[in-house]
Amino acid sequence: MKIKKQRVMAVFLAICLLIGILPSNALAYGETGTFDATGGTVTYKVLEDETVAITGCEDTVTEIVIPDEIDGKTVTTIAGEAFRYNETLVYVKFPAHLTTIELYAFSGCIALETADFSACTEAVSLGDSAFSGAILLKEVAFPAGVSDMQELAFASCHSLSEVDISKSTALTVIPAYAFENAAFTEFTVPDCVTRIDNCAFRWCEKLTNLSLGHGVQSIGEEAFAYCPMSSLVLPDSVTDIGFKAFDSCASLTDITWPSNKNFTTVAGFTNCTALPVSELNEALTLPSVSAIGDYAFTNCNFDQVTIPANIRSIGEAAFSGNLNMTSLTIFPGVEQIRRGAFENCTGLARRTVVIPETVTELRSGAFAGCKKQNDDTTFTGITVEVRNRDFGLTPWSEESRETVDIDGQTYENPFPDFTNIRTYETDSAGNLTMLKQFYDTQKDAQYNAQNLYIFEPLESRASSYTVSGTVPAGGKVELYVNEKETPVTLTDNHFEVKADAGAKVTAEILLDGYYSKHFIKTELNTDWDLGEIAFTEGDRLPVNQVLRVDFGEAKISSFRNLELTLKAGERILTEGTDYTLQYPNIVLADTVTQDSFTLTVSADQAGYTGGSAAASREDGIFSLLMTQWGSLEITTESEFAGDNHILVFDASGSLVGKSRMPKNGFYRTGSLKAGTYTILAYNANESFAEVASMDVLAKMGLNEGRDYVKITAEVADGSENEIKVTIPLLKADVAGILDKSQCSVVVEHDEVVAGQNHVVRVYYGFADGEEGSLSILLPEDSTLNYICTSTTQLSTADYKKNGNIVTISSVGQKGMYYILLSNSKEGIHDISAAATVGNTTAPVGSASYTVGKLSIHPAARITNKRTGNSVTVKAAPETEVSLYLEGMIAKEGKTNKLGSVTFTYEFPESAVTGQTFKLTAKSGGVEASAEVFYEMTASGLETWNFYQTNRLGKPYNGAYLYRAENGFQPPSFYYYLFNEKADNDWTIGATFVGKTEPENVVTYVKTLDGKVKLVSMTLLNKKELPDGKGYHYTFAGEMTLPCDEDGVISEGQIPEEFAIDWENQGETYTYDAEAAARIDEKAAANALDREDAVTASMDKLHISEELNQWIGKAENPSEYIFGAKYRVSGSDWFKGLPEDVQSAAYNLEKAIDDVTVAYSEAYGLEKNLTEYGSWEEVYEELGFTFGKNTRSAEELRAEGYTVLEQDGKFTAYKDYTELTEAKTSRKAAARDATVGGVTGGFTFVDGNGNQVDFVGNAQGNTQQAINNYNFGQLTDAYDDFADAIIKHPDCGALEAGVLGGVGAGMHVAGDLATIDNIRQDAEAMVDFTEKTAEMEGYIEELKLYENRYADQPLCANSIMRERFIAMDIRLLLDNEAFRSEANAIAGSVLYTAGYIDKTGFSDSVGVVWDAATSTVGERRAAQIQKLLEDLDRQTRVRKQQCDDTDMEDLMRKTHKSSRVKPVMDPSGIVYEAVESNTVSGVTATVWYAEDAQGTNAQVWDAENYEQINPQITDNSGMFAWDVPIGWWQVRFEKEGYESTATEWMQVPPPRMGLKIAMKSTEKPVVSSVGAYPDYIEVIFSQYMDTEKEIMLPAGMTGMWQSVDSGYSKVLHITKAGGFQKGSKVSFTLDGAQNYTGKALAFYNSGELTVSARPAELILDYESVIFAKAGTEKEITVRVKDSEENYMEGVTVEAEFGNTLMAALYSGSEVTDAEGKTVFTANALLPGYTDITFRAAGTSFEKTLTFRAALEERRPKRPTAAIGETQFGENSPKENYITVKGGEQLVISAEDGVTIYYTTDDTCPCQNSSSRKIYTNPIPITENTKFRIAAYKDGMDYSERLNITVTVDDTHQHSYGSEWKSDENGHWHECNCGAVSDRAEHDWKVENAKDATATESGYTGDKTCKVCGYEVKGEKIPATGTTKPTEPTNPGDDNTTNPVNPDRDKPTNPNGDGNENTNSPQTGDNNNLWLWFAVLFISGGILIGTSAYSKKKKYSK
Repeated sequence: MKIKKQRVMAVFLAICLLIGILPSNALAYGETGTFDATGGTVTYKVLEDETVAITGCEDTVTEIVIPDEIDGKTVTTIAGEAFRYNETLVYVKFPAHLTTIELYAFSGCIALETADFSACTEAVSLGDSAFSGAILLKEVAFPAGVSDMQELAFASCHSLSEVDISKSTALTVIPAYAFENAAFTEFTVPDCVTRIDNCAFRWCEKLTNLSLGHGVQSIGEEAFAYCPMSSLVLPDSVTDIGFKAFDSCASLTDITWPSNKNFTTVAGFTNCTALPVSELNEALTLPSVSAIGDYAFTNCNFDQVTIPANIRSIGEAAFSGNLNMTSLTIFPGVEQIRRGAFENCTGLARRTVVIPETVTELRSGAFAGCKKQNDDTTFTGITVEVRNRDFGLTPWSEESRETVDIDGQTYENPFPDFTNIRTYETDSAGNLTMLKQFYDTQKDAQYNAQNLYIFEPLESRASSYTVSGTVPAGGKVELYVNEKETPVTLTDNHFEVKADAGAKVTAEILLDGYYSKHFIKTELNTDWDLGEIAFTEGDRLPVNQVLRVDFGEAKISSFRNLELTLKAGERILTEGTDYTLQYPNIVLADTVTQDSFTLTVSADQAGYTGGSAAASREDGIFSLLMTQWGSLEITTESEFAGDNHILVFDASGSLVGKSRMPKNGFYRTGSLKAGTYTILAYNANESFAEVASMDVLAKMGLNEGRDYVKITAEVADGSENEIKVTIPLLKADVAGILDKSQCSVVVEHDEVVAGQNHVVRVYYGFADGEEGSLSILLPEDSTLNYICTSTTQLSTADYKKNGNIVTISSVGQKGMYYILLSNSKEGIHDISAAATVGNTTAPVGSASYTVGKLSIHPAARITNKRTGNSVTVKAAPETEVSLYLEGMIAKEGKTNKLGSVTFTYEFPESAVTGQTFKLTAKSGGVEASAEVFYEMTASGLETWNFYQTNRLGKPYNGAYLYRAENGFQPPSFYYYLFNEKADNDWTIGATFVGKTEPENVVTYVKTLDGKVKLVSMTLLNKKELPDGKGYHYTFAGEMTLPCDEDGVISEGQIPEEFAIDWENQGETYTYDAEAAARIDEKAAANALDREDAVTASMDKLHISEELNQWIGKAENPSEYIFGAKYRVSGSDWFKGLPEDVQSAAYNLEKAIDDVTVAYSEAYGLEKNLTEYGSWEEVYEELGFTFGKNTRSAEELRAEGYTVLEQDGKFTAYKDYTELTEAKTSRKAAARDATVGGVTGGFTFVDGNGNQVDFVGNAQGNTQQAINNYNFGQLTDAYDDFADAIIKHPDCGALEAGVLGGVGAGMHVAGDLATIDNIRQDAEAMVDFTEKTAEMEGYIEELKLYENRYADQPLCANSIMRERFIAMDIRLLLDNEAFRSEANAIAGSVLYTAGYIDKTGFSDSVGVVWDAATSTVGERRAAQIQKLLEDLDRQTRVRKQQCDDTDMEDLMRKTHKSSRVKPVMDPSGIVYEAVESNTVSGVTATVWYAEDAQGTNAQVWDAENYEQINPQITDNSGMFAWDVPIGWWQVRFEKEGYESTATEWMQVPPPRMGLKIAMKSTEKPVVSSVGAYPDYIEVIFSQYMDTEKEIMLPAGMTGMWQSVDSGYSKVLHITKAGGFQKGSKVSFTLDGAQNYTGKALAFYNSGELTVSARPAELILDYESVIFAKAGTEKEITVRVKDSEENYMEGVTVEAEFGNTLMAALYSGSEVTDAEGKTVFTANALLPGYTDITFRAAGTSFEKTLTFRAALEERRPKRPTAAIGETQFGENSPKENYITVKGGEQLVISAEDGVTIYYTTDDTCPCQNSSSRKIYTNPIPITENTKFRIAAYKDGMDYSERLNITVTVDDTHQHSYGSEWKSDENGHWHECNCGAVSDRAEHDWKVENAKDATATESGYTGDKTCKVCGYEVKGEKIPATGTTKPTEPTNPGDDNTTNPVNPDRDKPTNPNGDGNENTNSPQTGDNNNLWLWFAVLFISGGILIGTSAYSKKKKYSK
């Protein structure tokens, strides 16, 4: 029974156990759980439908990947407020089946950047404010769309730049405020949406591209308010546009209106100030539209408004605030005009508005404010003509504003004060009309004695009179009655016209070629006969002096690059004398009287066909249609893996195009003139460069068709001929004839001066066993001076010259020939060589160079120095040269005997960053130019130099290529010794100073063979400069030149030209106090220039002063221009004038009229100047507005302004001009047009708070040459008027002063074209326009290349990036062209207003404007320069990505360049005794003479050849020059040495490798002596002769050490048995002589103490010490004596062979008790040097190579341990230890390496059978020599760690009581090397201090309590504020992701690192532990019961 119970219990417990095993995470409805995310856990709960909702997370979570399922339940929901106000969450990835995000789920998540819906497969519902306030959220895209969206879903997501809901199918409404304040630039509303609610997209201030779906019907109030879109397409589905729906869309210019019969009311465009009236007209004429909604177009800028007949109602305030409205036409059909419909349309003042008879309702205030003030007391209002005879006013209501009482009834008053009411007096029933009754009640109402209303009955008509007259034959009559033109019919030149009585009548009589005659009758009250009107010779017009050139569609924007010949008849006119050029006009001088002209244009330089055209003065246009030249587009195919040369020759054989391109490349030539061209193509192997003539290849032994291809191609104007070239594989078998590695042709300089000698070197080498002849093909214009080998000059008998081919028959196996020649013709030349063996000819090589008469080479193309810049000019030797800067003479000088001269120049003080300057060199009628750029960069180059290093560590004169010191000139030459081993490693160094780190620093190096190498520069260190001046940056790069196995490079590989380039990411323009002062100075100067120009112009009108005596003077004439108040012909004063004065005054008035028309047209004003109200209005229309700034400096900064605060004031500016790409709307497409241009502008605030705004309107119609006859007419009319007034002084009155003042002022406008500033701005506009056109062509070419290389993604992408930069440059150039145009306009207007406007407003405006435009211009110049540099760099990248090897072209576009030449002969070294003992400080002077006897010897004038003579040798003992032909001798002097000299040497041949022995005059002495157990060491001051017998004491023997050529400096003295350590010893020495035979004086050593001798220097490196450049390296040195004991107290000296590469902090250290000392080396630059360690006072030394590299070259040496004994990083290379058997060797190394070891004393770096790979600890059972090294792929083996282990089981360790210690711990050590008691330090910390937000802290000083080891503390920086900082603008390109960079693979909640998110670890952890408890208890009971059961069973 008990057993049965036990079984039942067992079953029960088994069930419990089974339950325990069941999944512990099974969940039911309502239960919650968590899962892991990055930074913490996420919570969730189970919903009623068995799906899961995410409910929140810990505050530390940064990234969440929400799984698709949890416990098999689908995750569908993000619960309401789940993550609300979370400040750490950055990234969320949503699950596949997400359907709902509830209200406020992510609201206020201020750190959230990414909401990843990419996995979602279902449409998502978004709750109220789901993501509102997620200010860093950048983009959201819904793959399956959105099903529903509630209000504020994404409101205030300020960084939201991209939203995609386009896949939505169920979404019908975009709710209110859904995307308010978002940052996207484009948005597509899906077709399923029918309604967009109020404010849905309000304040989306970057939304420029809006696409509304075809289902949208309703657009809510302010839905798109304040959005900057420029075009809008309203789909045909739209029926309703809400109140202010598009309010303040200030850029909106183009609307496509819906075609929908239900679209009846136009509304919603309040404050759309850019909207043209054409869009209004289109909207109002839609057939469906019948009403204009309330506030529909409030505050727009419409000028002429027409209300068509289909409109029935004009809504409240529909057009209020349209200040520019000057014309309003309302067609019959309109019935209602609501309140304030045209309120404050002030432009309607003085205008008549006709209210048609259909209007029955005209509400209060309809025309309120439509008035203008005339002066302080009077106003002019509007005329309202009401055509409805039975019109009645609207009775008063509560909404009424202005009212009027009539017969006790109150009505609404629609009329403003000062209205002229024109209507009928009686209605259709014969009663008084209501408006007549209105007037009768108000006729006495006045303001300042002016009636408020005037009534004019429509019925009244006056009788008529006749106006008549007779005009000359050909004359015309223009007659105006009351300002309206009346048709005139001429009968036999006579006319008669009827006009109403009382009317004002004016007549203008016109006759071609004469001034017009004007007549006026101010009030016609009788017939008016003008009589017979005659024109005299004095009335003849001046001839037209402006001829325009029309080039048709040719892209020509200036006269540059065009050759123009202008003829008048047969006479050729001279530019400057007879005419001036002002593109596109030719302005004739007054002295040119002919009427007909012929213009001939040659446009070869522009790439167009030329031609001729005729023009007369009458038509004034040369129509010259030119066609652009054609081009060749060459595509290549080749089997050759390398590059190919493509050469294009014209019919004359001139090289017109060339390219080096990859095997399957594309080359597009420049523009080519129509004709036949020849293309040569061949492989660009090492033997060939491009050639300059077509026959060279054949003469070099190559066969057409086999080795190269030659084809012809036709070029036609205006077309591109596509040519496909298949290039054969070069078949010429060079290998069997020549040793290719020995063959090359090298030119010293790729640019030479015509007539100047230059050297070409031909290197050759025949294949083994072959010999032959050498042929050299010279350019045809060559003069051969000599040929020589490296040792001998050839006579004419040694070679044959046949034409331009030189053949040398007897040549050796290999060698080199120097060829000195000169060339007479300019152009590209090539020289080539071929070798012939038997009947086979093979090419040796070729090279090309350019010959010119003059060339100019700036030391820096981009310079950040205003002064001290240099430029080198090359011309014929000893030639006068002039240097010009921007056309002004800067320097003059004479070239030296090498034909070069270097000038220093400086930019003007007004130079601004980014400004381009043109340098021009002129000599003998020839000139050459180069552009340089001034750039006040954030970081400037300080020094730039190069070093040649070898493994011996001696620098060959590292030369400065640049040094930022005023007056520094880079060297033209540098020292170089040929045939030196290991001379192929070079180092380039550069230092910068500035506030931002230069990026992408690179040096280009061009070698003598024409190849260009790119050296990337790495930042080695960065040091902060004092006083906040920025940082000092050191960069370096390495270059390895091709060489033979010994490291010897060929001469062709020697560098000759360097160029450096870098990128400054910092702002290139700084708006600081200096810039502001410079701009203010410039602005003041401009204002003064304007004032002077006005004075000069007025001086021409002398009569004005006399006139002022007789008339009342107008205080401010400009008041009378606006509104044409100068038109005095209607005044009472005018009517009372005598007839001749009246005639003169009227003609002056009409002349002013004509001038204002010309003036207005010239500056693109939309209306006549007289129609404006003030100069402010004129400026505003031109884009200039002026006012006062009320914002603070901080507020301006917040708005994106650049602000400069100084002296309690601030100035600020903001530049927001941009280019609007052409966008074609449906409407535009219909008329085949696009819209685009410059938009935006800039704002400037000066120190006094004056603000100027410029808004670009892309006028583009300014005509700077206002050279028409209107101004001549004005002058004549002014003079006539002045004469008439003077004759009738009684006529004087203010009206005469007004007319005279305005006339004199407008006369100023006639001189505009002669003002320098205006002319310069006009020229700048042309210049920038031309550059814009050039950049546009460049962009088009890049597009072509982009398409060609579309199949090469890297290449195509690089081209695309280059194109984008070019487009940015085009934009800025376009902006600058526009700014220059605006400058010209502003200058002209301010110039005119400066005289007429006596308020001073225009003068003050001028200064502010000048400062504003100068500021923006300076900034843009810097931006343009920065982008040009970016373009050059991207071009470099593109060329590399597209395998374009034309790197030489890139060198010309770098910041700085330097040309240097290796000097070679005579050259050599100076030494003493032995050649290795070079002598420094020797003065070497080179002399020249007439012959070998030294006749007339003189010191060579090296300075004239850009060299130094005499020279002082350095440690290398080197001397070197590069001398011309002649006899030469070098003489050597140094104090303490005998002078010596070479023999007289003839050059050529070259004299290199000279070795000059110097002899000391001093006697030798003993430098040091030391006594040791085995010998006494004696060291001498000089090398001693080892052959001479020396005398020592008996028993002592001398032995010389390190004997070289029989000489030595060290003597060892020994004796049998040696010397007892610690004993005293002495010796004498006699008979020793130095290398010159001078005897050493008898020497007595005195008493010496015998001490231990340093016998071994042990380093932790074998032969090479590797270090990373820019870092420190510790080198441990141990010293042992001859008995293997470590020596304490030994002074060890260390010295680098080259301190440029590396330096020691201390040159000597003393060994400690362990015989150890540590040297710290600073690896300054990459490269090789040697480092020598020596025991002081001995000859004992050890030398290793020190290699500093930019990257680590080898892994760290392994470390090891045996027991407690450690062999660490600073342990010596050789280590010894005695252990007992059974110990283990444990080896460690850095990650990623393989550890190799051997036990047979072989190197582990050799792949031998004894080498093993370390995997586990190695047991030690016997004596073993462990040799250990680490290896890492791509690196060298590490230094070795050698451990010699002796196994001695009897050895007993003896550990002393003294602690040994290092930074890691302390221990006791046995003398066998074993250690014990190793432990970490037990620190005691003192002086510690925590850091605060404002104060720094200190970590504290640490001292070990056990061993006393000390560590000094470190400073802790202040923590700064704990408040959250302003988040980084997510739109910035340089914003980095603050979280996981592997954003595409976020951490899995499981923590398994995999991407599987379907089964995360979930469940409540508390429940989990409960299940575990049940599991274990159940299992325990079950096991216990089973055991007990068995026990009972067995007991039975």
